[in-house]
Amino acid sequence: MNIWSYEKMKMEKYTEIFKTVGEKTRLKIVKLLLKSEVPLCVCEIMDCLKENQTNISKHLKILKYAGIVEEKREGKFVMYSLTKSEDRFLLSLLNTINSIPENIFKEEIECLKKRLNLRENGKCVIGIRRK
Repeated sequence: MNIWSYEKMKMEKYTEIFKTVGEKTRLKIVKLLLKSEVPLCVCEIMDCLKENQTNISKHLKILKYAGIVEEKREGKFVMYSLTKSEDRFLLSLLNTINSIPENIFKEEIECLKKRLNLRENGKCVIGIRRK
């Protein structure tokens, strides 16, 4: 592989990451993960974004493929968190997303706080909660 091919691959990676977080639901997922500071299960994200499981899982898969989130199975739940990375680009991007005013995500963040308070021993136990 020559240097130009390598540079083109790097450019594609960055372009793909921007496309990934440029979608509204995925941006909200990243913001929730930044605010939570703990891994979240799909059902917690679903409730906070008022989306169905299929849609949230699709978006999480895209975020995972882009290297932004990672998953870990804990019992019957799959927990999602931000990728632990020292990549300056990714850290800078996450800082930028974190700097978006919280009032834009007010409803989602309030729901997240309520959902995290329902955990037992730090673990999600109730699945989907609908009003």
